Amino acid sequence: MPTLDEIRDLATTEPGAPVLSALLRTDLRDPENVNGHAPWRTELRNGLSVAEAAVPAGHAHRVAFQRAAAEMERWAAGLDADTRARSVARFVALDGSLDRTYTLRLPLTRTVVVQDRSPYVLPLLALADRGRPVGLVLMGHDRVRLVSWADGVVGEPPGALYALEDGKWRDYAAYAAGNAARAQQTGRHPEGFGPREEHHREGFLREAAGAVSGRVDELGWRRLILVGERRLTDEFERELSPAIRELVADRIARHLVELTAAEIATHVEPDLLELWRAEARGLVARARELAEAGGAAAVGLDATAQALLAGRVERLLVDPFRDFAHEVDVSEAAQAVLHGAPAQLMAERAAEAAIAGGGEVTSLPGAAGEGSELDDSGAIAALLRYQPAIGAGDHG
Repeated sequence: MPTLDEIRDLATTEPGAPVLSALLRTDLRDPENVNGHAPWRTELRNGLSVAEAAVPAGHAHRVAFQRAAAEMERWAAGLDADTRARSVARFVALDGSLDRTYTLRLPLTRTVVVQDRSPYVLPLLALADRGRPVGLVLMGHDRVRLVSWADGVVGEPPGALYALEDGKWRDYAAYAAGNAARAQQTGRHPEGFGPREEHHREGFLREAAGAVSGRVDELGWRRLILVGERRLTDEFERELSPAIRELVADRIARHLVELTAAEIATHVEPDLLELWRAEARGLVARARELAEAGGAAAVGLDATAQALLAGRVERLLVDPFRDFAHEVDVSEAAQAVLHGAPAQLMAERAAEAAIAGGGEVTSLPGAAGEGSELDDSGAIAALLRYQPAIGAGDHG
């Protein structure tokens, strides 16, 4: 998975020759991608045909494109289950000056093939935003376990388990897959049940919450999700220090403390996706409210493009797949920041301008067959760094 810095670098790279971008949703969890079927290869082939139709006239341009397209197809045909993961992306300049490939541990929304002056990065920005790191605090009656989630991958820090028995952090010894004794290992002896429950009532969660509060800075966590029975997460959250409590972004009512890292990743992914969508919906609502009140926000293509031109965008909110062909009242100033992009690439140009100006981007595609949270905002909006005072710039 490319880092955000790598995506920013791609977004501002113009190698001097057109770039062919292929972003393929290869996720084996998709029903259509099993049993040897690979519809993404057909989508790649179709996308390359559409892109070739837009190649500038001239034998040299067409030969260069066909060479790059053939290489894309050879590469896609050679991908195995490990290298294609859940999605892959490749960017190839037609003159050979750029060639980068990325394996993605989160699935793209769809397969996209684009030829443009620079790499097409909006789908990667969506994954980077969705895959922001989060600390998961998994809890049971007699243990609290810490795991980190980022970009679809779960890992465990040293000393991941805080156990009732000794009140200390220690490494978590995960169960091996296929262990026939697993059910026995996770059971409790009746004679030990009463004392453990009593000890728990006397303050185990309070003790564990204090221990977790003391490790959040060390682990670099800026968001927390509490995972466990609701009554446990309720009590645990109350016992966190006020500063750490503010980092709690969500709670998941499941018992996952004894699962392997891979199992945890599978279980929490739907919740994390919904958390990301909820956060994005909140940003969109905030932008609309501010814009309606004359505050530091812009809604719609023209207003957002003018804010981008002024370098005022703190966070761009955009539907990456919206075709802006219906937008006919875009000012000349706004057109300047879009560099005359075709309607289907205006969202990409806006993202490139936001990144060049030091802004962040939330790329918010609609779910398959559904609209986007940005539908009521013209598919594009922005939170701004400041709002000019009325009359500013009118003085001679």
